[in-house]
Amino acid sequence: MMGDTPQPIYFRPRDAKALFGVSANTVRRWLERAGPAVRTIKMGNTRLIHREEMEVWLEANGEKS
Repeated sequence: MMGDTPQPIYFRPRDAKALFGVSANTVRRWLERAGPAVRTIKMGNTRLIHREEMEVWLEANGEKS
């Protein structure tokens, strides 16, 4: 659809409120539980999280998404 804002491929934990309605700390806990099922990239002091893999993991594990 035209006018749709593209979704980011990766997101920062601090963006979690806008994407998932949860705090950055909640996303960090999810990452601990997800392990290698959700890719992350460390760039300097920032951790980038693969959005689609996080969404798939949340759905598969019955977490809020």
